[in-house]
Amino acid sequence: MKNQINLINLRLTKEGESRTNAEDALRKNNERFTTDTSKYSNSLRGGSKDNETLALKLQDTDKIIYKANLERKDLESRLQNKTSELEDIRKK
Repeated sequence: MKNQINLINLRLTKEGESRTNAEDALRKNNERFTTDTSKYSNSLRGGSKDNETLALKLQDTDKIIYKANLERKDLESRLQNKTSELEDIRKK
């Protein structure tokens, strides 16, 4: 009877240790998951900020290109006018 009680106590001790080990492993996995989730969230936030910055730069670049095209058209028009004037002068 005493042997059976000792065996039961031993089994309960082993089960308790197993349970503690499983709880520790679960806690560690949860901590890793939380850390990974935080890293992923931070990466997404950083990516969003980068996208916003790039969108602003793209808008600025579009404005610069628009202004450059206006200037180019103005120069082409003035050049065409000067070319016409020179042609008229040459014909006279």
